[in-house]
Amino acid sequence: MFIPGIEPLNENKNNISLWFVIKGDDILIKKSNEKLDVVRLKDISNIGIKTVRTQYLGNYFGENCFSVEASDKSIIDDELYSFIPIRRFLMSDVEENFKWLYGNALHIRNWDRDFQFCSRCGIKVNKSRTERSKVCPKCGLISFPRISPAIIVAVTKGDKLLLANNKKFSKDFYSVIAGFVDVGESLEECVIREVKEETNIEIKNINYFGNQTWPFSESLMIGFTADYANGELKPDGVEIEHVDWFDVDSLPKYFKGISISSKLIDDFIENKKRVLDIV
Repeated sequence: MFIPGIEPLNENKNNISLWFVIKGDDILIKKSNEKLDVVRLKDISNIGIKTVRTQYLGNYFGENCFSVEASDKSIIDDELYSFIPIRRFLMSDVEENFKWLYGNALHIRNWDRDFQFCSRCGIKVNKSRTERSKVCPKCGLISFPRISPAIIVAVTKGDKLLLANNKKFSKDFYSVIAGFVDVGESLEECVIREVKEETNIEIKNINYFGNQTWPFSESLMIGFTADYANGELKPDGVEIEHVDWFDVDSLPKYFKGISISSKLIDDFIENKKRVLDIV
């Protein structure tokens, strides 16, 4: 069980603290019996990591957890440890809770790094001792970690699923439609708008699916399912390169793992298999 917090719940800092070390877009991992593992404070002292700043995350089954920003000059000369891209780590067979803790650490690292000064008056800010925020000592402006709401939706048309190739993806990878919520917009309105803008179709029967945090865009992803209503598919040409309907037997490559996009696609697959079993 993970308990978020501002200050450590116990004094077990020297030996069993979990240190989620991040350098740029890479994270520090330990190789244990050909598997990847999280490093601890006692490991850091042995391999000479130079830290820029740390933030306490919370307590995970008795172990204090810290988000640690490593200096770009940190060079490891130990075959048991290495920096790897965090996306590679998220696709590994590491315990899922550790993946989310690394994501949490990345989110907090980004906020801690990017909000060093007050956006209103430019004075260096102080960390709050009572909540996860930063306070300007001059004007009193309080800054919290940025969490941007975004929708993600699996649209179906009969026994087919709507998938799109984003220009940021490689040519053969697809995903469901997603986008950030605009000011003054409800979640359902955002779902309708994003699908219309990116694929030119209209939808109906919007239903809540689930949600998850996503550290790469510092967002809270709110998932939905919906049905096709009308319109002809047409990619917007700005974000979406190609869009089409796919049945279970013709699904293209998609990003599998812990993301809610993967869970939406997997749910579509399971539902269709269940229908086939009944038939």
